[in-house]
Order: sequence, then structure tokens, then C-alpha cells
Amino acid sequence: MTIDRLKLAKTIALKSLDEKHNSKSLSMAVADYVLDNNLIDDLESILRDVSVYRLSEGVLDVKLYSAFTLDQPSIISIKDLIKTYFPNVKRIILDQIIDKNLVGGIKLEFPTHTLDLSVKNKLNQLIRFTSKERM
Repeated sequence: MTIDRLKLAKTIALKSLDEKHNSKSLSMAVADYVLDNNLIDDLESILRDVSVYRLSEGVLDVKLYSAFTLDQPSIISIKDLIKTYFPNVKRIILDQIIDKNLVGGIKLEFPTHTLDLSVKNKLNQLIRFTSKERM
């Protein structure tokens, strides 16, 4: 028997926020449940819902994409900037992902939106703008 996606996400989020739970065993239990109940197509939505619930509890999960590994002062500056936009957040968890296709800059993925400050995005915007000018 499967449970409602939002109830599942809330349950996972609550367990992930509980310091007593082992994240590896929680991950395995979630993977087993998803596979047993054929929810693979819903996994991305479930994980997004988990992040949204965690945010409501003061924990912000952010994926930070960059072309190279950022140093600690840069990470601290990014967290400080994020805190200005999310003042009620108690904890920011940055998952840094190296993406050589970005050329430079960063891209931040929040539970509900994305902020793309990458050089690749700026170049794409320039190309779109100049293409429209020629028409």
C-alpha cells in the first residue's frame, strides 16, 4: 500500500531532521520503498517536497553548481548572501557540484527555484538578445 506523496515527503523530511537517524539507513529505506511501490517516476517530486518541508523547518538544501571547487571564503560569502534572502533559515546545507560546462560563475538550485549566475547563462542571454536584434 502506498501513501500520499506529501505524507511520504513529510515523513522522510522529519526522519532526516532527526539527529538520531542514520542517513544511510534512511536512504536505503526510502530507496526500498520507492522501488517496492514503483515510484521511481515520482522520486524527483518526492525529493523536492522533502526539501520544501525541510525549509519550513528551517533547513535549506541548496545545490551549488560551479565550474571548479570553491574555496571556503567563497562558500561562506555565498551562505551569507543566501541568509539575506532566507532570514528565517537556521541551517544552510550546500551540496557543491562541479560542472565544467558552466565556464565560470555559479548556479544555485533551491527547493522551489533556481538562480543561474553562470557565465554560460549570461552568454546564452547575450546570444538570445543579439539574435532578436537582428530580426
